[in-house]
Amino acid sequence: MFGYTTATSEAEDKRIWHKRWRAQLRGQLSHDATTDDFLPILQCAVSSPWNMDKDGKSWFSPRQQRRQAEQFLPLQGLSTSDAQRAVVRQLAKWRSK
Repeated sequence: MFGYTTATSEAEDKRIWHKRWRAQLRGQLSHDATTDDFLPILQCAVSSPWNMDKDGKSWFSPRQQRRQAEQFLPLQGLSTSDAQRAVVRQLAKWRSK
């Protein structure tokens, strides 16, 4: 998983999500006369955390990760073994987040 978001907060997304969820819940409670048959509205029925601004995460296969690390690092002038160690360090750094 790699993060790539520039959003500072999800507060607005959460506010909108809770507003939709409470509105649907109020509507359901006003239509259902008996509370015995009440089924709560699931959170995923109203919104998805994948659509929020701060999601910004993607999964890359190990092959793609290595390719990205090789493109990201300035490897010119390094010996082959030093370049390989630099790539391994970068991959470990990315995976630790």
